[in-house]
Amino acid sequence: MKKILAICLVLIAILPASAENKNVLRIGAGTTWVVDPDNKSVYGPLVSIEYQYNFSKYVGLYASASMARVNMPKFSNSDAYVVGAVGVMVTPLPNSFRFIKIGANFLYNNHLYSEGFDKPYDSYHESHVGFGFPIRAYLIDNLRFELSGGFEFITEFRKSGYVCLAYHMCLQFGVKF
Repeated sequence: MKKILAICLVLIAILPASAENKNVLRIGAGTTWVVDPDNKSVYGPLVSIEYQYNFSKYVGLYASASMARVNMPKFSNSDAYVVGAVGVMVTPLPNSFRFIKIGANFLYNNHLYSEGFDKPYDSYHESHVGFGFPIRAYLIDNLRFELSGGFEFITEFRKSGYVCLAYHMCLQFGVKF
């Protein structure tokens, strides 16, 4: 693992830095929270990876994948889910205020629910589609690297209707190439 990290760092260092860097690869970590059936907030860890291609200084197309897990002790179950998304990220004022970006995406959620915390687990899968609405504030945004903090509102379509699945807060580090 250390060798792979060292090779990646060397490759990043030798990539040319130019104003034409249209590709961005981001990794991130943060927290997710959902509202359980008792209207209580429940938190869990979140990791994500994302690739974005910028068409111009105004708009970019991106694909992302994130994984999260939330335990609901009162209901003795947990929800581990993977979210895959494709969307558009927009910089509304790139010349004067480029550090704020907003977006919208179409996403696919795959849930693994585990009932009971004692073995044996009773688990089942569910899959849903929905929409996500991210907003990001960039702390560092130069020609080679970026560091951003973001909030995303995740929704999905279920049998009961269109519902809010979760809220994601994430700190992401990106490399432009």
